[in-house]
Amino acid sequence: MSKRRSLLTAIGSTGAIVIAGCTGSSDTTDSSEESGPTTEEVKNQASEIPYDDLLRNSEQYEGQYVHFPSGEVSQVIEEDYGFGLRVYVSEDEYGWEDDIFVYWDGERYLEDDIIEIWAEFNGLLTYETALGSERTIPEVTAADIELIQEVSAASAEDIEIVEHELVVTQGAYVTDRYVEGIIANNAEAEASYIEVQVRTYDSDGNQLESYSDSTTNLAANTNWSFTVDLYGDTGDLDSYDISIGDVSF
Repeated sequence: MSKRRSLLTAIGSTGAIVIAGCTGSSDTTDSSEESGPTTEEVKNQASEIPYDDLLRNSEQYEGQYVHFPSGEVSQVIEEDYGFGLRVYVSEDEYGWEDDIFVYWDGERYLEDDIIEIWAEFNGLLTYETALGSERTIPEVTAADIELIQEVSAASAEDIEIVEHELVVTQGAYVTDRYVEGIIANNAEAEASYIEVQVRTYDSDGNQLESYSDSTTNLAANTNWSFTVDLYGDTGDLDSYDISIGDVSF
C-alpha cells in the first residue's frame, strides 16, 4: 500500500465523525412530508461538479443535484433516518481521496464498497475528529446509490502461478538469463498489486540472489505475463524457485 494511501487511511481512522458535533446545512426530517423530484428527475438533472469547486463555492451549488460516478465507502454510521456514509470520490494512481458525507435512507453498503451516487448538495459539513480538530467536507443527501463493486473477499490464495521457465539467451558477449511465466488472478475482484519473487541457487543449494517483478490493477479472472530479469553475475546459477510475494486487492 502506498504511503499516500496509508496517510489517507490514517486520516480516516482519526476522522470518525461525531454526529453530535456536526454543523451542516442538511435537514434530515422525514422526506415523505415534502414533495420533491423523483429519482429519475434527480439523475437527469445531476451534474459532475469538481470537488474543489464544491468546497470553494458551496453557496453557489447548494440545492443543485450532483453526480459522483464512483466513490469508495470509508465509513458507515447507522442513524434513525438510515445511514451516514463517508465516501472518497476521487481516485488516482495512489488511491482514493476527497471525502464527502452522504445521508442515505436506502439499503446498507459496507466499507470499501465502490458506489455511484446521485444526490442533492446540501452545503458543507464541519465535524470534530477523534483528536479534537475540525474538518469541513461537502455534504449531500442521496436520491439514489448504485453498487459498482462490492467489498472483496479475495485473498492471496486466488493468485496462481500457472507456468514458468528459465530462459537463457546467449549473445556474442553477454548471456542473459530471466524467468518468464504466467500468473492468474482467479478472484472475482481486481488485484491492485501482485508481486512475484524468484530466488536463485548454486549446485550446492546455496542461495545466490533474489529477484522480483510486480504488476498493478490486474483485472478479475485475467492473466499477467511476467518476466523477471536475473541480472548480475549468474555464472553459478544451477536452479531457482518462484513464489507469490505481496498481494493486495
